[in-house]
Amino acid sequence: DLNDCYLSQTELDQFSSPSSEKWQDFLSNENEAVITMDSARETQWKQAKEEFEHVMKTLKELLSVEDPNTPTLEQIVDFFLGPHSKIGNFLREELELDEKSYLEFLSTYCIQAAYRASFTQLFHEKSLLKDHIRMTEDDYIQVWRTMAQKKRMSAIDMTRTGRREEPLWQMLERIVNGVLRSVSISGRVGKIAVALDDDKIWMNISNANSTDLFNLKY
Repeated sequence: DLNDCYLSQTELDQFSSPSSEKWQDFLSNENEAVITMDSARETQWKQAKEEFEHVMKTLKELLSVEDPNTPTLEQIVDFFLGPHSKIGNFLREELELDEKSYLEFLSTYCIQAAYRASFTQLFHEKSLLKDHIRMTEDDYIQVWRTMAQKKRMSAIDMTRTGRREEPLWQMLERIVNGVLRSVSISGRVGKIAVALDDDKIWMNISNANSTDLFNLKY
């Protein structure tokens, strides 16, 4: 009988979640788990501010600047990607680029990335970007071709990581991780939250000689 299934509004409310206005922190005396509202966001924001202050302090020291308005965006970009930075020196040497060609390549790449344009869209005769590009289409494609072919692994080497030569992308990744670590992690005090995706967890578990997760990206 359907009448036997009728529930009053008071009875229905017992099965409903309370409105957000009635939510409150729950502190259990029996369980170590703590459920709170907004504390995670406050913790993340506090850590974000501490990390920002640490990064700015570290960059000032690395760049040897004391002006309160420094470092500028130009100084930061030059430190990470400039032709004489660790990343810049590596790419110029491996891709056999002089300083001018490196900057032209970097400028063209940044424009392509900013507008998410393909090679065709970038260099097409009707492209609105072509007048702002510093590198010719042939030279730009040649740099990418060199990058793809240099230190390329064979199919056999894919599974023999202990005996193969380190590929170009892995060498670059190691340099990038080292630079970022020197700026954002080295010298930090207090708690640091590190978010790991699956491959980073697998990497740490499979590498018995390294237990320091701070050497991995986060």
